[in-house]
Amino acid sequence: MFDQERHSLNGTKKETQRPSSEQDRIDAALQLMCRRLNKSMTAERINLWHEDLAFYPVAGIEYVLDAWGRNARALPVLADLTGMLRTWMIPGPQKESQPGCERCEFGFIVTNPEASKADWIMTRCACIADPSLRQPRKGTPLSPQEKVDLSQRIKNFFATEEKRFPNGNPRLNIPLTQARVLRGL
Repeated sequence: MFDQERHSLNGTKKETQRPSSEQDRIDAALQLMCRRLNKSMTAERINLWHEDLAFYPVAGIEYVLDAWGRNARALPVLADLTGMLRTWMIPGPQKESQPGCERCEFGFIVTNPEASKADWIMTRCACIADPSLRQPRKGTPLSPQEKVDLSQRIKNFFATEEKRFPNGNPRLNIPLTQARVLRGL
């Protein structure tokens, strides 16, 4: 749609033209957003959006335009979309990148496990530096009995045992429960 060059932050020129399939995807997202907002957009303004969003990924642009069309009442300005695009581009947690192997706990090895936790001496495991040594964690779900035991241990620890009616039903004294929780903080 346009053949222009743009200067990057370091002063070099970069071409901003996308393949036509990507431009078509962006056009479709812009048209859908406009239909949702009952607004129209000129071809000149669509070209301006292509130019302004040239350095952002197409999937992010589609997501942001879809979200704006669903939640806003007016057409966006560039600052609205770039803020949302920057948020979209923040990587999420990746479980496979977390360090951990058979010998360590999240990348650290306890050298003196017989001591109390406060006195543990930790060393780095090799899996922190070499991702090929990492292994995915295999969590096992708790059995129903283990869940009951854990719940009981938590109640005993925080001294929040419920008072019960003679028939066994719990007494739900919400202000008292809230006070106990706040006192424990």
